[in-house]
Amino acid sequence: MSDYSGQWTLAQQQTLALTPKFSAVLSMIGSSFIIISFTRTEASSRRVYHRLLLWMSFWDIVGAVTYFLSTWPIPANETDTWGNVGNQATCSAQGFFQQLSFATVFYNGALAFHYLVTIYFEWPEDRLEKSEPYMHVACVLFPFSTALASVALNLINDANLWCWIAKYPQNCESSFLSTDGRTNCIRGDNAEIYQFAFFFIPLWVIGAFIMLTMVIIYSKVLRQEKRLDGIRYVNGGPGTNAALLRSRKKSKAVAIQGMLYVLVFLLTWLFSTISRVYQAATASSLFSLLFLQCFFSPMQGLFNFFVYFRPRYKKFRRDHPEESFCVAAYNFFRPIFCCCGVSNNDYTDRHMTHCTTSESVPKNNTFNFIHRLKKYATKKRTTSGSAPPEIESIDRNIPQTVTEVVSN
Repeated sequence: MSDYSGQWTLAQQQTLALTPKFSAVLSMIGSSFIIISFTRTEASSRRVYHRLLLWMSFWDIVGAVTYFLSTWPIPANETDTWGNVGNQATCSAQGFFQQLSFATVFYNGALAFHYLVTIYFEWPEDRLEKSEPYMHVACVLFPFSTALASVALNLINDANLWCWIAKYPQNCESSFLSTDGRTNCIRGDNAEIYQFAFFFIPLWVIGAFIMLTMVIIYSKVLRQEKRLDGIRYVNGGPGTNAALLRSRKKSKAVAIQGMLYVLVFLLTWLFSTISRVYQAATASSLFSLLFLQCFFSPMQGLFNFFVYFRPRYKKFRRDHPEESFCVAAYNFFRPIFCCCGVSNNDYTDRHMTHCTTSESVPKNNTFNFIHRLKKYATKKRTTSGSAPPEIESIDRNIPQTVTEVVSN
């Protein structure tokens, strides 16, 4: 990173140092709520999806803590940095754990992979469980290896906003840029290369995979609905029409949920990438880009919280439209975070099923057409001995976990 300390006013330096503390606290709260929700779920109902989200939230908290520390761990002898009270040991520790928290991004990719194989390739849960250990190893191996390498190669230094991969002193020349291949950097030689190799290139490879995955899933759902539309006209009837009239809502729900995950990824990492590319191209920094980076980079935990609980809360609001926003939010989250005996009133007892039964994942109403289709097939079997062959075929091919995956 370029040295902004002489470029910005004291107030601007204080803003850049304090902003990530605010964002990091919100992120830690969001990720903690997801983890608490997991612990409130019956063990028999926990699936691969929930465990991937649990570990993603854990690593997000680790990263949020490093962002919260901000400039504090930077060595105190760096007189041009505001708020620094640390030493090289604290700086290296912050940079190590920040690079290690890069596992959060890999878990984003693992969740996208989970969506892909569950909805598109229709993997059953037992097959997912067999591949789960490999997903966890893949998510942690690269961040852990690069974090160790960063410390061993003396790459962790004052990066102005916090300690991370940077050259020291910041105005030194890396060996790959010098004509004779020598460097005057005391630490962090060729840090620019390592920043892209250890972080930005893998980051956007995973980002491209996530976006491609969501496009593939949406295309799959859309094709499935077109088949269902064809069945509606071939086997028309009150039951079939009632089950399929709103089938288009399914593809819309999948598309919105997928776009939200992509949006979370973009909001979290877009500004840090733009800022880094701008610094590499111009050898200077823009305060506006650095501020957006400080604000959004620590926020993924909060964004994940909203995406994770959004389908559940929407269903809850549909079931209780008479309640105000504040009352609905309170009654929605109270059973999730307050254990099973918080109240004896009938309302609480009706909404504690995730603590007392295996139905820990509320169903998304936009997917009720699947269940209506199955009921219709059952009715047909009862009255005529068998369901229409087209419905039998689609009934067998609908992934059993599609409702759970998109509802969360």
